[in-house]
Amino acid sequence: MNEYYKKPVILLGLVAPVVVLLLLMSGVYYGYSKLNKSYQVKKTTYDKAQKARQNTLTLQGQVAMNNDELEKWEGLLANETRGTFVDHWKEAEQKFSGKELTRTPHTWLNYSPGIGKGIKQPSSQVTMAFSATYRAMQATLMEVESKLPQMQLDSISMKPDDIGGRINFTTKFTIWTQN
Repeated sequence: MNEYYKKPVILLGLVAPVVVLLLLMSGVYYGYSKLNKSYQVKKTTYDKAQKARQNTLTLQGQVAMNNDELEKWEGLLANETRGTFVDHWKEAEQKFSGKELTRTPHTWLNYSPGIGKGIKQPSSQVTMAFSATYRAMQATLMEVESKLPQMQLDSISMKPDDIGGRINFTTKFTIWTQN
């Protein structure tokens, strides 16, 4: 082969196609990696959405199982809370002797149309004082709170009674009512 044609043939016949192939292969690789990255992001987002959907369905199933309790609690909210509060305390008090639990009169602190400026949930607050053993106090509070789920214990203070074996309790409750 003639030296005059050797360089152009090598350049155009061998080097140019290799360069073009390398450019094509790098373009294909770049496009593939970009598409793969986009696919992975979308797949991750889809998987998260599916998991959130599954969790939502699970929670909706659990809530549906509690519809009876929810209706019962809504019924309690609809009742006169001041009256039911005292009735439940009297009922719980009857399970203990006077030595174990003695309730003093209760005091309603307020009957507010709502707490805070941003919340429109009406509530009442009541202070209840009683003298009891620690076990009687726990059992009574558990019973009253389980029967009045809309009741929240705000504070409790304890002082030893002058008569041994008992503690003087002062409690403050917020009782939520329906709008």
